[in-house]
Amino acid sequence: MRFSEICSKQVVNMKDGSIIGKVHDAEIYREDLCIKSFYVVECAGFINRMLPWLFPMEEIEIPISDIVHIGEDVIMVKLSC
Repeated sequence: MRFSEICSKQVVNMKDGSIIGKVHDAEIYREDLCIKSFYVVECAGFINRMLPWLFPMEEIEIPISDIVHIGEDVIMVKLSC
Protein backbone atom coordinates (compact mmCIF):
# COMPACT_ATOMS: atom_id res chain seq x y z
CA MET A 1 0.00 0.00 0.00
CA ARG A 2 1.30 3.45 -0.88
CA PHE A 3 1.45 6.35 1.55
CA SER A 4 -0.74 8.42 -0.78
CA GLU A 5 -3.50 5.80 -0.39
CA ILE A 6 -3.19 5.92 3.41
CA CYS A 7 -3.45 9.74 3.42
CA SER A 8 -6.90 9.60 1.82
CA LYS A 9 -8.38 7.42 4.61
CA GLN A 10 -10.30 8.58 7.69
CA VAL A 11 -8.83 7.58 11.07
CA VAL A 12 -11.49 6.33 13.52
CA ASN A 13 -11.03 5.65 17.24
CA MET A 14 -12.55 2.25 18.10
CA LYS A 15 -13.09 3.13 21.78
CA ASP A 16 -15.74 5.80 21.15
CA GLY A 17 -16.33 5.73 17.37
CA SER A 18 -15.09 9.28 16.86
CA ILE A 19 -13.40 10.41 13.66
CA ILE A 20 -9.94 11.67 14.54
CA GLY A 21 -8.99 13.02 11.12
CA LYS A 22 -6.76 12.06 8.21
CA VAL A 23 -3.15 10.91 8.08
CA HIS A 24 -0.90 13.89 7.41
CA ASP A 25 2.63 12.56 7.89
CA ALA A 26 4.62 9.52 9.03
CA GLU A 27 7.71 8.98 11.15
CA ILE A 28 10.13 6.35 9.85
CA TYR A 29 12.97 4.49 11.58
CA ARG A 30 16.23 5.42 9.93
CA GLU A 31 17.89 2.02 10.45
CA ASP A 32 15.36 -0.30 8.79
CA LEU A 33 13.00 2.19 7.07
CA CYS A 34 9.90 0.89 8.89
CA ILE A 35 7.08 3.22 9.87
CA LYS A 36 7.16 4.16 13.55
CA SER A 37 4.01 6.30 13.78
CA PHE A 38 1.47 8.32 11.81
CA TYR A 39 0.60 11.96 12.40
CA VAL A 40 -3.09 12.74 12.05
CA VAL A 41 -4.75 16.15 11.73
CA GLU A 42 -8.45 16.67 12.26
CA CYS A 43 -10.60 17.47 9.24
CA ALA A 44 -10.52 21.23 8.90
CA GLY A 45 -13.45 23.42 8.01
CA PHE A 46 -13.44 25.93 5.19
CA ILE A 47 -12.17 28.86 7.28
CA ASN A 48 -9.38 26.75 8.82
CA ARG A 49 -8.19 25.67 5.37
CA MET A 50 -8.26 29.20 3.98
CA LEU A 51 -6.53 30.83 6.99
CA PRO A 52 -4.17 28.16 8.42
CA TRP A 53 -1.89 30.74 10.07
CA LEU A 54 -4.80 32.00 12.20
CA PHE A 55 -6.20 28.55 13.04
CA PRO A 56 -3.28 26.11 13.30
CA MET A 57 -4.21 22.42 13.22
CA GLU A 58 -2.97 20.18 16.00
CA GLU A 59 -1.22 16.94 15.02
CA ILE A 60 -1.92 13.74 16.93
CA GLU A 61 0.82 11.10 16.93
CA ILE A 62 -0.53 7.56 16.59
CA PRO A 63 2.05 4.79 17.09
CA ILE A 64 1.84 1.77 14.80
CA SER A 65 1.10 -0.40 17.86
CA ASP A 66 -2.26 1.44 18.28
CA ILE A 67 -3.43 0.68 14.73
CA VAL A 68 -5.90 -2.20 14.71
CA HIS A 69 -6.91 -2.42 11.05
CA ILE A 70 -6.28 -0.55 7.79
CA GLY A 71 -9.39 -1.01 5.69
CA GLU A 72 -10.51 0.13 2.27
CA ASP A 73 -12.03 3.40 3.55
CA VAL A 74 -10.87 3.85 7.16
CA ILE A 75 -8.00 3.18 9.54
CA MET A 76 -9.23 1.78 12.86
CA VAL A 77 -7.11 2.71 15.90
CA LYS A 78 -7.37 2.08 19.63
CA LEU A 79 -5.89 5.13 21.33
CA SER A 80 -4.50 4.52 24.79
CA CYS A 81 -5.20 8.07 26.01
